[in-house]
Amino acid sequence: MLSFLGHPRLAMGYKYDSVNRLIEKTYPTERGEGNPPIADIRYSYGIRGLLSDLTIDGSEYVSGMRYNAAEQATSLIIGPTGPAQTSETSRFDPNTGLVRQQKARAGQSALLQLTYNYYPGGQLSELVDELKQSGHRSYKYDSLGR
Repeated sequence: MLSFLGHPRLAMGYKYDSVNRLIEKTYPTERGEGNPPIADIRYSYGIRGLLSDLTIDGSEYVSGMRYNAAEQATSLIIGPTGPAQTSETSRFDPNTGLVRQQKARAGQSALLQLTYNYYPGGQLSELVDELKQSGHRSYKYDSLGR
C-alpha cells in the first residue's frame, strides 16, 4: 500500500501459483482505493516453467514465446492478431550465449534487423542495423575493457 501526503492510498496486487511464480499483477488506480485498477496483467507459463503468454486487461499482449536449450527467448509475438501485430526473433551463439541477431516484423514489413559481433572476450565489437545504410557501429575498448 502506497500513500503520499494528501493523496489517496494506492494498492498493488500480486498473485502467485503453487510454485511461487507471479501469475497476476494489478496496478492501482490513480484515483485511490475502491476504484477499478489501471491495469490487470496476467502471466502464463509453459511446460519448462518459462513465460509463454502475457495479457493486459484481458487482451493478449505477448504470446507464442519460444526458447532455446539455454532458456533464452528466441521468438515471440506482441499484440493481438491484426496488422499491428509484431513478431520478434533472436538468434544466439550456442557457445557463448550472446545474441547474434535480432529481427522484428509487423506483417510483411521489417521493423528491425540487427546483427551483433563480439571480441573474443565477449565485448560487443560491432552492431549492424541491416535496414539502414548508416546503421553500422563499431566499438573499441581500452586495456581495462572500458
